[in-house]
Amino acid sequence: MTSSQKTAKPTVKEVGPQAPVRVMQIMEHLGAAPNGLPLGRLSERLKMPKSTLLSFLRVLEAAGYIRSVEGIYRIAELGLRLGTIISHANPFPGSLHVTLVELMEESRETTLLAVLADSGQESVYVDMVESRSAIRFSATVGTRRPLYCTAPGKALLAAQSDDWIERYIASTHLVRHRPNTIVEPDALRREVQKVRTQGVAETHEEFSQGVSGFAASVYDLRNRPVAALVVAAPTARARTDRDRLKECARQGATQMSWLLGAPAGRDPA
Repeated sequence: MTSSQKTAKPTVKEVGPQAPVRVMQIMEHLGAAPNGLPLGRLSERLKMPKSTLLSFLRVLEAAGYIRSVEGIYRIAELGLRLGTIISHANPFPGSLHVTLVELMEESRETTLLAVLADSGQESVYVDMVESRSAIRFSATVGTRRPLYCTAPGKALLAAQSDDWIERYIASTHLVRHRPNTIVEPDALRREVQKVRTQGVAETHEEFSQGVSGFAASVYDLRNRPVAALVVAAPTARARTDRDRLKECARQGATQMSWLLGAPAGRDPA
């Protein structure tokens, strides 16, 4: 074969077409807009020419994934079905496990996911990845802990409304488990405000001797607090590595919130 007969090397565009990515971006933006979006606004958000966008929209509408009514584009039945299939195949909290593993690798400490118990008085661990360190924090999935004196509890507490917090304080006997435990209502209110300001809850031997925790709340598509991400470590190590572990908790919760569809720019509280 002569050089003139050789097949030309494909361009980056040919081997890596952007059309599938554009389609997914369109579906994501429309999925986040229950009232739909007009062509112009969708074009602005995607930074895509209207003529190009319209070509994609026509194909998706013809296939039944979106629909257009009076110039407003919305997710249609097949698009809703696709979303349901994906969410059922990756249900909460399992959908966050990979991030929990990655955070353990990054922090080198035990990571946990906790949710608010039905009683509204405790947090419950629903997933955990243990540190590989010989000396580490360990717990059992299903373990319950008070809200007012643990990192996940404080993160979940700070994410609630002021009225909810006042009802909690009024109905809760603040028991002193350790010398560092907060037992005064006003001190707990100040602690909640501190968590909201910093975006991370922090505890050092407030419930268990020798244990420290850093936690940040995780939000869902509707901006509701659904969990708290926790980085837990022996207190001696946690105090030395405090700033890094706080940032790990903050960034991990932000990543989890993004995976659950929380609004962009949502900071953990």
